[in-house]
Amino acid sequence: RTTMSTVIGALSNPKRTYDKVVNDLTVLKSIWLKPLAPADADHASRLDHFYRDQAHAYDGFRSNFLWGRRPMLAACAARLEGKSNLVWVDMGGGTGENVAMMAEFIDLSAFSAIYVVDLTPSLVEVARKKVKAKGWTNVFVEEGDATSWHLPLHYSDGTETKADLVTFSYSLSMMPPFHAAVDNAVENILDEKRGLLGVTDFFVSGRFDLPQRQHSYLRRVLWQAVFDQDGIALGPERRAYLDHKLNRVMEHNSDGTIPYVPGFMRAPYYVWLGCHPRSSQLMRRARSGIDLSGVEEKFHRPALFPPTFLYSISWEDPRADDPAFMVGEGDVVLTLTGGGCNAMDMTLSGAARVVCVDMNPAQGYLLELKLAALRNLSFDDAWKLLGEGKHENIEKLYLCKLAPFMSQGAKRFWGSRLHMLDGNNKSIGTGLYLMGSMGWLVYFSLLLQWWIWPARYFVRKLVSAPTLEDQRKLWNQLTPNPNSILGIFHQLTWWVLRYVLLNHYMLWLLNGVPKAQSDLIKKHDGRSIIEYAQTTFNGAALNTHIRTQNYFYLLCMIGKFTKECCPRFLKPAEFEKLKADENRMLDSIEVVTGKFKDALLAGVYTRVILMDHMDWMDASYHHDLASTLRDHVSPGGRVIWRSSSIEPPYSKVMEQYGFEVRRVSYHDKPDACIDAVNMYASFWVGVRK
Repeated sequence: RTTMSTVIGALSNPKRTYDKVVNDLTVLKSIWLKPLAPADADHASRLDHFYRDQAHAYDGFRSNFLWGRRPMLAACAARLEGKSNLVWVDMGGGTGENVAMMAEFIDLSAFSAIYVVDLTPSLVEVARKKVKAKGWTNVFVEEGDATSWHLPLHYSDGTETKADLVTFSYSLSMMPPFHAAVDNAVENILDEKRGLLGVTDFFVSGRFDLPQRQHSYLRRVLWQAVFDQDGIALGPERRAYLDHKLNRVMEHNSDGTIPYVPGFMRAPYYVWLGCHPRSSQLMRRARSGIDLSGVEEKFHRPALFPPTFLYSISWEDPRADDPAFMVGEGDVVLTLTGGGCNAMDMTLSGAARVVCVDMNPAQGYLLELKLAALRNLSFDDAWKLLGEGKHENIEKLYLCKLAPFMSQGAKRFWGSRLHMLDGNNKSIGTGLYLMGSMGWLVYFSLLLQWWIWPARYFVRKLVSAPTLEDQRKLWNQLTPNPNSILGIFHQLTWWVLRYVLLNHYMLWLLNGVPKAQSDLIKKHDGRSIIEYAQTTFNGAALNTHIRTQNYFYLLCMIGKFTKECCPRFLKPAEFEKLKADENRMLDSIEVVTGKFKDALLAGVYTRVILMDHMDWMDASYHHDLASTLRDHVSPGGRVIWRSSSIEPPYSKVMEQYGFEVRRVSYHDKPDACIDAVNMYASFWVGVRK
């Protein structure tokens, strides 16, 4: 689609296309074919020799491959939001294009002064013309050396002005004395208490580097050799010095295309933000449990897992949990991440710390998205994204408000899936809750309604039933005379469920039910999957009001929540409570990718949620986990779990290891309902003796 629009645009304005090609060829000639500057020339002369002939076409050509500029500026702007009277110094600022780009993310009037500093006369000339044409009265272009340039202004009391922001945008790699440039920025220009330094540039990793930076031997040699022709140094030493000199606030490593170079040859670049070690304000751990300053591992999805998350919401009803789990002030909770919704519920109940762990990194990425939205968006924007599953301005929202506060893995995951969250995309298969394995099930439900009018009519009536009694009457109509046309359709529907949707493979792909769990139902309890499904749906439909109470099945039927029926954290009052006191409650939620037992071993907890994952494991794991729980759950602490079995064998194991175990509820009749989900046959609590 993008290629076709490019072709149409080129044909519709041939003169503009011709001018662009001429400018591009001018730049390419300067880059690849122009003779090098004399060996005895100084650095300023070499730069001007390189840029002089291409300065007029600099911005147009480089907008197509300097991919790190916008995310770097957006991440800086996100951390400066709400401040005023700021001072920004753009070192190696070239033509001043960064200033124009920054205007997309923050009102330039928030800056009392912006300094574009560059050593190249030809680029400085272009920058001065741009400032005059744009009418920027607070932007000053200065020809100077990044290693020695100082801020010229002083406050009225005679103290030297310091900068709130210093940036190096694709310039540090072209500064041979980079140590001196960084030292000057940090020691003489940047405010040590509130200053932020942002860098974006091309790079290659060291032979042994941080996991998210690491490149193969071939990639390291190739790109270093290519850029070395133009005197651009891509080695790891510049970023290593930044890490040494400053505290890292955020980092992102990626790659992007270069004009007229085959698309599979993508040049690596990075975005790096840091602050002075004395800056407690910027280093405050206010990133929704995501430590963006540390070393981030590269996580891979477990074997047999789809390349996405399984659950888009938590499939455990927190309202049923509360009486047995009893989360209160000061509790430290360990839970499987799942859809992440219930983590917000627990912190709203007063938990001091909620650790969410999952082996599937995509579940953590989903929770990161939800936390970033809660932290940085208004209620209306958060509702569109997390309530309705789409936002019409998702690309800008993501770049400015969400991505700057997410891990590198999460950014890679969501950056390639933004089209699914685009509110301008009216396709039936798009939306947050139509993603992941569970999303396929929701998509099938919507598709069925689209194709079969009686199904669409029935679902609409069901989700709009005024009362539970009206809903029950509608649901009971699904059991018609078996010899009628409706009865035949009813039997056909259950046949499709049994043989198409409820076989072993589809149970795993659509519902996240592994074979070990389905065996508990069929072999341990002696129930058929179809009987299990009937109890699940009958119990929920006959005992919970879908329109006002059961947001789980409402989501499955319409693909989104309503403001009347949604998780607790999407209610306006609770939303504001989570954001109060500078997001203090959200700070208590930690996102961990790894094994549940490893997270358990890392601390002592007062509350633990096992969900249903014990169903997935064998007897040796049950004993091992129960033993570890005994050692890492404080006396009086509570552990809850759900099971597809009415009497799972591991409940007895928990008793052997010092827990007083009680079955809270279970499927004791065909229309039993243990909670709004009703997807599990039993619900248990164990109290540590």
